[in-house]
Formats: sequence, C-alpha cells, structure tokens
Amino acid sequence: MITFTAILISYLLGSVPSGVFIARIWGLSDIRQSGSGNIGATNVYRHLGLGPGLLTLILDIAKGAISVSLGLAANPTNLTPWITGLACIIGHIYPVYLQFKGGKGIATSLGVFMILAPLATFISFIVWVIMLVMTRRVSLASLSAVSCLALLLVVFASTQSAWSISMALLVLIFWSHRENIGRLYRGEEPVIGKIS
Repeated sequence: MITFTAILISYLLGSVPSGVFIARIWGLSDIRQSGSGNIGATNVYRHLGLGPGLLTLILDIAKGAISVSLGLAANPTNLTPWITGLACIIGHIYPVYLQFKGGKGIATSLGVFMILAPLATFISFIVWVIMLVMTRRVSLASLSAVSCLALLLVVFASTQSAWSISMALLVLIFWSHRENIGRLYRGEEPVIGKIS
C-alpha cells in the first residue's frame, strides 16, 4: 500500500504543470497558446526570458528528484524508486490536470536519473551540452542525451528490470518528441532563441 501510494503521488507530482504556473505569474495567460505550445522550460524561455525558463527547469527537475526520494522512502531495496521516477515522468508528459497533454519529459527525467544513476546522467548531460552547442536545437540535444543515457544504463543499472524501465523511458521520450523528430527530418526544427 505504501508503494502504491508513492507511485500515485509521484504521478500527481509529475502532473503539476510548472511552466503553466510560471508563465501566468509572469503575465502570460497560457503558455500552451504560444510558440510550440509546450509547457516546458524551452518554450517558457523563448517567450518570457531566461529567469522564468530557468525557474521552470528547476521545478521540473525537482519533481523528478522528489519522486525518486519518495520511492526510496517507500522501499529502497527493490524497483520502487525506478517506478516512482517513471510515474513522475509519465505524469509530466500526460498530466491529469491538463487533459493528459503535457511536456516532453526531459527536465523531469534529469531529476529522476541524477539520483538513480548520477554518473550516467552526468555523461549524458555533457552530450546534451555538446549537441546543443553544435546544433542549437534543444530537441536534438535532448534526444541525443536520452539515447546516451539509455545505452549507459546497460552498464550502470543495477538490475535487468531497472534497465528495462530505462528502455521504456527512451521509447516514451522519443514518442513525446515525435513532432520534433518530424521537423528535424524536414529541416524545420527551430534553433534556440527562435520561436518554434
């Protein structure tokens, strides 16, 4: 029962739309009606600037980290922290509070895996930075980093089941970026600093 409660709370926590709230505080009625329509930090940054974008990023990362902490508190000896982390990411992408239309899950995934697999996450973050500098496309950098993380978890994940959950995350993230992938293929994906 404790484990189920931790998973449910993690999903509901992930569903909290940080970007929507931050945008409203900064005077934008609905970030979903601007630019890409995404509730994540990149879209907030493009329309409201660095401060709101960073704050959204921090809050989304915190959601993931807190969800893993809940899992560790409920049962640190099995897969519970991995499942609560995944539940939080699913909540961010499919939030119950926004009719299941949320963000892409990258920042929340960072919060999850910086606790579950810190070394793999650090290496993947370096990949993200390099790809962002080279391409100036956040989506491409994010997809590259998540792919790197999934591969690294083959080595760093403690169990096969944990690795399987990580593969599920990879599929989920790529699915949430399907429109970005289409724009990348067509050469239409905007670079950072421009409205998508």
